[in-house]
Amino acid sequence: MKDRFAHMIVLAASAALILSSCGLSRPPKQTVNYYTLGYAVPQFADMERVPLIVRVARFSEAADNNLSQMLFSPGPDVRNEYFYERWRAMPGDLASSFLLRDMQQCGLFTAAVGGDSTASANFRVEGRVEKFYELDLPDAWEADLSITVTLLRENPNSTSRLVVFQKTYDHSEKAAVKSPQAVAEAMSRAMAAVSRSIIADIHSAGRDLEPGKAAKANPPKEGPK
Repeated sequence: MKDRFAHMIVLAASAALILSSCGLSRPPKQTVNYYTLGYAVPQFADMERVPLIVRVARFSEAADNNLSQMLFSPGPDVRNEYFYERWRAMPGDLASSFLLRDMQQCGLFTAAVGGDSTASANFRVEGRVEKFYELDLPDAWEADLSITVTLLRENPNSTSRLVVFQKTYDHSEKAAVKSPQAVAEAMSRAMAAVSRSIIADIHSAGRDLEPGKAAKANPPKEGPK
């Protein structure tokens, strides 16, 4: 009985060796690559600071961009996704967090706060990422970015908000080579350009506020007399 059992083990080991030599063994698991945006904060040396507090809400995504996987478009109305190439966060989170960072550090506003902040604000920025994918052209790959932004005037005494403007910002950047890494770098350049345009438009809207209102987003309430 023992000899028979040992013989079965030898046969099983031999079969595993044969399958491995024929290339039928399980391939090693491929590493998932994660990408994020990376670019310098836009500078506005020719613009003056406005006494404005801006709230940046978390951006949403259009239905066909609602994935953390990197998307690529090999043709019109076609969207495919990479399995091992992914963004570190959802496109809406990336776009809104980098815009918030840029508004906080560009020096044009009194302050910029996130959507979950309890601080009072003059304006609220809402947005939706319409396009955030790799566009495959015959001679090159491009990063295709489109964000629709709605700027609202916050009212500290009411839940209603007045729409100041709504605008779609489109920008494409050619990748240096045909690779996901190069597309991520191109997407960073596209986001830098879009962020600069959004900030400039919000700054312009802030200058148009009536004198004295920009610095008083939420005046303190008087106590009982």
